[in-house]
Amino acid sequence: MTCAGRSSRSWSLRRLRTDELASSLLCISRSARSSARRACTASEKKILERVDRVDRVADNDQVFFRVDKVSTEITRLLAERVKVLAARVKVLAERVKVLAERVKVLAERVKVQNDLKADISDKFVTPKDLDDVWHRLDALQEAVFPDVSF
Repeated sequence: MTCAGRSSRSWSLRRLRTDELASSLLCISRSARSSARRACTASEKKILERVDRVDRVADNDQVFFRVDKVSTEITRLLAERVKVLAARVKVLAERVKVLAERVKVLAERVKVQNDLKADISDKFVTPKDLDDVWHRLDALQEAVFPDVSF
């Protein structure tokens, strides 16, 4: 197999897929919004159930005290939900930040690889030059993909 054959195969096997990372970021964002909607819906349902119970016992002398108790409980439930949602949003924001940093690093690596490829294709090279370039590409790919072996 010639150096040119090894090079093209190597490039095709190790091409970075930044579009997949970008779609992962969108998926995480959608998941966060969906979780927030579900939590709000569950809280609203509990509040409506409590209000229905208060309406059913409206004739009772202790309605005022029950309403106050339910109001306190509703406030407590809403405060808990807000804390949970804030924690989830914080975790998801950190994940998005980490993924964005990874995408940036991978994009820089792709740029370096493309620049190296352009440098090679613009020149007339000898077999010795091809071997030198091949070794440089192997070193670069080992740095980018240290755990991949062929």
